[in-house]
Amino acid sequence: MCPPPALLPRPLRLRLTCLLLAAATPASAQTSSRSPDADWLELQSLLTRPANAATALARTPAGRAAARLDQIERLRLAAEQARTFRERHAGHPLAERAHRLEVMSRLDHARLDARPAATTEALEQAGAFRRDPGRLREQRFEVALAAERLRLEGGAAGRRPGADEQLAAILLREFGPAPEVLGLFAGLAGRADMAAANRLATQLLELRPPPALRAAAEAITSRHGLLGHPLGLRLTRLDGSRLELPTASPSGGPTVLYVWTPVAGSAVAPFVPLHSLRRLLPSGVTWVFLGLGASLEQARAASS
Repeated sequence: MCPPPALLPRPLRLRLTCLLLAAATPASAQTSSRSPDADWLELQSLLTRPANAATALARTPAGRAAARLDQIERLRLAAEQARTFRERHAGHPLAERAHRLEVMSRLDHARLDARPAATTEALEQAGAFRRDPGRLREQRFEVALAAERLRLEGGAAGRRPGADEQLAAILLREFGPAPEVLGLFAGLAGRADMAAANRLATQLLELRPPPALRAAAEAITSRHGLLGHPLGLRLTRLDGSRLELPTASPSGGPTVLYVWTPVAGSAVAPFVPLHSLRRLLPSGVTWVFLGLGASLEQARAASS
């Protein structure tokens, strides 16, 4: 038991007072003395930290699983650090950015973690962020895109059929024909199967996109229009004569058009992969080999 401070010599009284004040200071007040720069650097280090060298080089299933767990933990820590930054430095110019990084890290964490609880929590936070009119549209779109991809493509079932078209429709309803939405339509159409690509490109054209996106969408719809219709091509044979497509096959059978290019890495023997296929096809098939961008010398060398 310590004697009353009044009975102690003055130097000891001062020292005891300082110790009592330090003991009474809450931990939150002590940690709040950290500078914003230090907290931000810690957040950036979590977001950019390379994977553990041992797990990154692992080629075994166990190694890949360890690398996945490492990434899951890194994203969890990044989300927590981003939350700490925005709460500790609420008035800092980077606080808003930290909030976005927190939400995005939680979405990425939920995508890899695949636990329903993590997904639910991440989608709830993303929903609150999307509904905040004070956020920049670009930031709300980024979060909305990640959240809807998690909702449509995440989980044990994996990617759902028609997910791309659902994604585009949801974000169009939420943001209207914003530049980010138009770019999304173009990107999804470029990677989809031909039927889905045509539907996405047609919707994009109805939204009156800028010239570059319009040209890309029109190219997709034009290609789709060729399906089921004969090609109209005028080609030059190796001997200089002309070949018109469509044209009747001399044998009366179908015509197979094989397109190759000398820059595809198979200019030396581009038709070797066809040998096994040609043996399986019935007789009477006419083969036309079309070299895109090939010179006459390259075409002759490939056919020899």
